[in-house]
Amino acid sequence: MTGSRALAVPPSWAVTAEADRATWAEAVQLGRQVLVRKARSFSLATAFLPPATQDAVAVVYGFCRLADDLADEVRPASAARRRLDLLEAELLGFAPARPVVAGFRMLAEREGVPLSAARTLLRGVRLDVDDVELADDVALLRYCYRVAATVGLMMNPLLGVRDPAGEAAAVNLGLAMQLTNIVRDVAEDAANGRVYLPASRLAAHGTTPAAVRDGTAPRHAVRAVAHELLAMADALYRNADQGLAYIPLRARFGITAASRLYASIGWRMQRCAHNPLDGRTVVPRYEKGWRLVQAAGRTVRASFGPSWPGDLGPGLQAVRDRACAGA
Repeated sequence: MTGSRALAVPPSWAVTAEADRATWAEAVQLGRQVLVRKARSFSLATAFLPPATQDAVAVVYGFCRLADDLADEVRPASAARRRLDLLEAELLGFAPARPVVAGFRMLAEREGVPLSAARTLLRGVRLDVDDVELADDVALLRYCYRVAATVGLMMNPLLGVRDPAGEAAAVNLGLAMQLTNIVRDVAEDAANGRVYLPASRLAAHGTTPAAVRDGTAPRHAVRAVAHELLAMADALYRNADQGLAYIPLRARFGITAASRLYASIGWRMQRCAHNPLDGRTVVPRYEKGWRLVQAAGRTVRASFGPSWPGDLGPGLQAVRDRACAGA
């Protein structure tokens, strides 16, 4: 945790019990540390949220990152599954909760952060325990819904989003951001046995997930599929922009900044014709600064509604709806 600012309590309640105060403070500290260490773009964006919201978002991120790290780092796979089962037991109150889980439960009880979304996220990260192959776009977006769109659903109560129409936008932003992550990390994921590029799209370019995993897939095929997914992400980002108006102005810039900073990874890959097999794309600081300026303008314009049509189109909309319905 940076600075000496006193920890803010979640916006609509006050922690009164000393034990709750200590647990909340530790949960915030752990969440902030992991946020700064592992999510630089998101950490930058959250700095523009109100202080109390920053703390609550850090706790949500800390919980989500804990689940992700258990799936990624604990081996053998059977041990990872047991650790994830224990985490879910802590979440539901069936086992003593470590601080970050206890802090998350406070948000669920007092701010309405949905436990159902957290459980769906755990269902998603369990897939990462083993080698991953996804059959088609529906399977891909279902995975993205579980591990990322659920985060948007957890964030909505903390941001003050009350209109149900804001839920679809939160889901679409989560889907878009996870697609960006997937394309950025193709090489790293393949080295760990995980291929999130859909088998159906790879087949259309003459290759397979197994070939991506063992490094024999044609480079042009991987690049083509990656850029197809970036185009899908762009459509979802544009659609999600329509929901910015549902976020109260005090929190809107932080979320708009997160959207622009994440989207800029894909935009840079597209401009530079980057192949994700060559490693991660890094967005330079000057471009991040420009994206923040764009986010400021978008934040203001959102008060007057979207400035361009954000429809997904019938094809992507149908795939998106099937994926989310089956999550």
